[in-house]
Amino acid sequence: MVANTHKLVIDHCKKVREIPGLEDAILVLSFESNLAFESQHLLKAFERNNVKKWVALSEGAGGTLGWLTTNERSTCHVSNQPRFSAHA
Repeated sequence: MVANTHKLVIDHCKKVREIPGLEDAILVLSFESNLAFESQHLLKAFERNNVKKWVALSEGAGGTLGWLTTNERSTCHVSNQPRFSAHA
């Protein structure tokens, strides 16, 4: 089941890059940080599938990946300046 989710996300990102003008787009990934290690698992899947040119937003302690999601945040979206990890 988890592998299917990773494949779905990767396939979606590859489809985005098939859109004219977005072939070289930088993917901006905003994962939930309160999903245990799921954000790290997804990034490893990106690396295994040779997905290039992405940044992953982070706000956790010690630069951990992802955004802490709460009901309040879900309704107001992202509003602060993120730190990010980049992969070229």
